Amino acid sequence: MLEVEEDGIIPFFINMARQQFYVNRTYGYDDLGRAILIFTSTSLNKSSKVFESKFGIGFSEWMLICFSVFASSTKGVPPRIRIEYYLDSDKKIAENESIRNVFKLLSIEPRYVSQACIEKISKINNSLAMQFDVYIESIFYDKPMLKLDESRYLVVHKHFLLRQATEGIYDLMKSITSGGTFGNEFGKAFEGYVSTLLSTFLSKDHIYTENDLIRYSNSKVCDFLLEFDDSIVLVECKGTEFNSIIATENAMRKDNSTRAFSKAFKQLNSIENLYKSGVFSDLVSGDKTVVKIILTYKQLYFANSSWYRKNILDYQRIDVEDNCYPEIMSIMEFEKFLYYMKETKLSPIQILNYRLENKYDGDWSSILNNVKVDLPLLRDSFNEFTDRMISNSR
Repeated sequence: MLEVEEDGIIPFFINMARQQFYVNRTYGYDDLGRAILIFTSTSLNKSSKVFESKFGIGFSEWMLICFSVFASSTKGVPPRIRIEYYLDSDKKIAENESIRNVFKLLSIEPRYVSQACIEKISKINNSLAMQFDVYIESIFYDKPMLKLDESRYLVVHKHFLLRQATEGIYDLMKSITSGGTFGNEFGKAFEGYVSTLLSTFLSKDHIYTENDLIRYSNSKVCDFLLEFDDSIVLVECKGTEFNSIIATENAMRKDNSTRAFSKAFKQLNSIENLYKSGVFSDLVSGDKTVVKIILTYKQLYFANSSWYRKNILDYQRIDVEDNCYPEIMSIMEFEKFLYYMKETKLSPIQILNYRLENKYDGDWSSILNNVKVDLPLLRDSFNEFTDRMISNSR
């Protein structure tokens, strides 16, 4: 495969690296704090009812139980959990039926592991299965516990438990819906979180929302326009992720995320042209450097690499002037970006130029790897949620 396929070595390493990052990434209170702010938003009222109807548990209960099981898994080696600890406790963090439902969603019996892996591999073209099965996402990514019997559970990967607390709702909702209500509601909730995040770093006088921009144009505008002394930043939020099981060129080109990026690229280019032509002159001057950012809920590894841009994005025939692609950032990277910007007092264009000058050809997380974010917004969200839920326990 590596010899015959054009640029075959690069997709190989992309697939291998994706799996390594999936396994190595840790989650903390900031991830749960972010999930709480998004999934307790009133924008998701209809979706929360669908979730409860389908799985027999609410968003808040799901996050609390997942986090509680994660906390318990850190105490023992090996990390064994007994469901009775939650069912028979003097203080109930949730109804017993809700607890059972979460354990059912989080676990798989050992006898079914092999079959589950075979089913995942079977979704790939047979000619590719033998080449790619070594780095297909583990079944434990979604089912981080082995159900040993009716009482005992073994936590295979404890950080995947916390991942389920933070991202599991999104994954489960996507598994039972195809966009529609959830896609629209999640988009609003995600934008609402980004708006709250921006207001903790920037003056509100320099944050222009979609509602501010549409007063000056009938064209489709971006979600946020941010004004700085030497530049403006156009931000478009996309609740998308790479959906294909493996990262071949063909799969990437046809993936929903690629189509979403193509649409966002064209949209941001249009807004940039409107800005340069003076359409928004009543808001901001038209002679500043433009930085374009597509913001995603999850991490899309290698989305800023030259290989991805050349072989995947250019396939969509996107008009990019002077090789100036929009930057694709996950919300985690954007938090680091804003935090680093505030700590160093650098503007976005200065940080971007540093990236280009040093030829960083990868994710923003690698550039901002040493940035340790401490956001009171997320810490307070986590503390208030857990205090409230525990105080409501019976």
